[in-house]
Amino acid sequence: ISGVLLIIASSLAMKQVFWLGFVTAVVAVVVMFFIRRTYASSLVATLREGRGEQVLEGGPGLEVMASDAGVIAGLRAATTSESPQERMLGASLLGRLGATEALPAVRSLWTDEDSAVRRAAILADAQLGGASFEDLAHVADADEDEAVRAAAVTAIGDLDGLAEPEIATLADLASDSSPLVRCEVAVALGRHAQLAPARAAIDQLVASDRSSERKAGLDAIARLDKVDAAAALEHFHDPSAAVRAAAIRAAARHDLGDNSAYLACLDDPAREVRTTAAIVIQDLRKAGPALIEVLHVGSEQAQEAALVGLDGHAPFVREPLLEWSELQVERAIGLRAHALVLSTADDTTTAAFLGAVIARREAAIEGRLLQAVATLGAPEASGMIRRSLKAPDAEIRAQAIEALDALGDPG
Repeated sequence: ISGVLLIIASSLAMKQVFWLGFVTAVVAVVVMFFIRRTYASSLVATLREGRGEQVLEGGPGLEVMASDAGVIAGLRAATTSESPQERMLGASLLGRLGATEALPAVRSLWTDEDSAVRRAAILADAQLGGASFEDLAHVADADEDEAVRAAAVTAIGDLDGLAEPEIATLADLASDSSPLVRCEVAVALGRHAQLAPARAAIDQLVASDRSSERKAGLDAIARLDKVDAAAALEHFHDPSAAVRAAAIRAAARHDLGDNSAYLACLDDPAREVRTTAAIVIQDLRKAGPALIEVLHVGSEQAQEAALVGLDGHAPFVREPLLEWSELQVERAIGLRAHALVLSTADDTTTAAFLGAVIARREAAIEGRLLQAVATLGAPEASGMIRRSLKAPDAEIRAQAIEALDALGDPG
């Protein structure tokens, strides 16, 4: 191109040459602008080349698989594998892909010796529209595994237009010894407008002395609309972490409690409870300032939960979140300086212990900063990029760092 311009310029006046250079510069700037805009997405696409990563991150992996006849054939073959994990995966993916031509292969797994395979086959069969009420009711009543019986009841709940005898059969399943099955029965009854028996089953579960039954009852409340959810607030301080998390989900589904009740759960000793509260807070209005305050004064575990809760609030908390992030960076730099000092210490045993403590704190800060980058508009930072930063391949780690530099805030 330079040679062509020199030939053209030899027949032009000097002023025209300058104008030609100016137009060329403008074109180059525009091209570079669009390159910069797509550079980050290109890096992310490079890291997401694997189909597995696309499925994990919500990419087009499954859709591409569904259009490939070879993949469907391979999954059908997997249903006859000697490995129960392969049979389970084959059945599950065939259901998710809507491969109705594979119904016979999926149906053959209903009597598999592995309970996880039976459960996957029943759910896949229901997704493909091949399960009948009679077959599902028989499994829900007779299978020895509670998860399989619960899956059969779940599939019954998804059927349309149950007749009165079928509703009566479903209600009888509420006497099952498993709280998991009774929860699914209550939900199925509620979905078929049988609210009275559904409420009776839920009340019995929630009032139980067993934590597994209380959790099952609260889970049912969280999945139904027209039920009394007042009991959920009473279990915010339940001795069982699983029950507390279920109570938070149930209360949020029915708009019970105020912001402060959920904010207090961000410092719960159990990660399950903290994460559940953070996910609930994502949907609360005007929670951003309170979450920023948690970042500054809360414990490390509360800060991690608050960052999850800030997802979706970026337009309102960008500046204070950046200020907090800069403080975290300074803290990480200070920890790295301490680690360098410890590497030259004479007492190697003590230094190794302190170094491990510092490394753990530094890793925690790194995780919080990646979550902050994700909150500020780069969701890949807390998922795919975070995993890629720990990849054994140095090239993948380098690409992840470059992607993070292109996606995240420069500071």
